[in-house]
Amino acid sequence: NNPSSSLSLQSNSVALSLAEGCMHEVFVSSIVGGGHVFLQQPYHPTFHALERLDACMTKIYSQFQCPALPAPVQVNTVCVAAYEGGWYRCQVVSVDESAGQCDIKYLDYGGYHTLSLEDLKQIRTDFLTLPFQAIECYLANITPKDDENVSAFVLEELIAHQIVQARMIGSNEAGVPMIHLYRSVAGQTTMVNKELVYRSCALWLETTIVKLETPTEVAASA
Repeated sequence: NNPSSSLSLQSNSVALSLAEGCMHEVFVSSIVGGGHVFLQQPYHPTFHALERLDACMTKIYSQFQCPALPAPVQVNTVCVAAYEGGWYRCQVVSVDESAGQCDIKYLDYGGYHTLSLEDLKQIRTDFLTLPFQAIECYLANITPKDDENVSAFVLEELIAHQIVQARMIGSNEAGVPMIHLYRSVAGQTTMVNKELVYRSCALWLETTIVKLETPTEVAASA
């Protein structure tokens, strides 16, 4: 139970990513705010194994006494969390030792949650072979208006329970993908980012957070 052996995202299982500029068929699995989402790729070859992994982890962690996380719990530790009868892979984002709580990010479904440290258990290495399925993203070119909840509700109304398309156009300073989301409405493709603006839930920003160099600019600077 050496804390230094706590699994950290940097050194272990692979997280899925988006290829820049390409259209990806995605499902929005979690909405954090009007401009902040987690995506799953339901047609990715590894996705079908997630249901089996969830069932296996729930069976193991519900039936057996599995080891708690070594104290003090380290930020970035990858572990499993109990949630509504199931057990899910997560990463520790912050720790409040005095309250016995921590904030976690779900690695396969996305979203954040505050849990008791007692609700977390060490993860078995064989449960790390499947790539983490949730991809955290921000919607590019928009800033939700102050009342984040309204934009989140409208976003959910626009894209819930359907496969949509995402195109990554860059990353923010933290390396999180910035995306345009597209959905099909009556045979027409519309950009969800702009729909949020049309519905007065967000402001349109011409600039993305990072400046993307086009091939011509790269050639000109060479």
